[in-house]
Amino acid sequence: MKYGAQVGIIGHFFSAAAADLNLDNSGTAGSAVAGIFQSDVTGDGTIGDLVPGTNPGYFMHQYNGRNLNKLIGQYNATQSGRLTPAGNALVQAGLFTQSQLVALQATQQPIEPLETRGPENGFYRNLDVNLSYPIRLGRLREGMSLVPAIAFYNLGNFANFNNYENGTLANTTTGSSSGLLNGPNSFLDHNQNRVQRGSGTSDIGGPRSAEFQLKLNF
Repeated sequence: MKYGAQVGIIGHFFSAAAADLNLDNSGTAGSAVAGIFQSDVTGDGTIGDLVPGTNPGYFMHQYNGRNLNKLIGQYNATQSGRLTPAGNALVQAGLFTQSQLVALQATQQPIEPLETRGPENGFYRNLDVNLSYPIRLGRLREGMSLVPAIAFYNLGNFANFNNYENGTLANTTTGSSSGLLNGPNSFLDHNQNRVQRGSGTSDIGGPRSAEFQLKLNF
């Protein structure tokens, strides 16, 4: 600034972190043996596949809390009750009929619609400000200065969140009405992922903190 004071500002504002939308595999207790008949839509032997019609990172980009029910409705209308590749293999081998697999719930299960607007991952906001005033000590040594300063990290005291897992859409078999098993759907769920104060100033996105500094340049 004109009379010697120095101001440093660093801001980071990031859109909400993207996440995947996966099919629920909790109804089979995470068992790959039974889960391949409910949530292995690709036939590769893994369970909890991406919801058909989505790609990695679709949650909080193509779909969020406002239009997630649209995706759920489309899935229930076009995919619910269909056989997975593993189920088709059993039918083609003559071991089961499709009606028998439906009775055993060994088909793609309908997704539980959201009762509210639905969850969303929080976006990141941070603003750091540093104020300093160099005291010139050129009479003692050329270029020498003493610089007292104060720094504020997260000056606006913005709440930030992390550690979100991918969104698993609960199906009606599990009896869940929360919609997303692994996403925030209430303040208490959201608050569990709030960034807390760390050690020193190494708490990126944490609550506002201040730091007093004194530097000697020579």
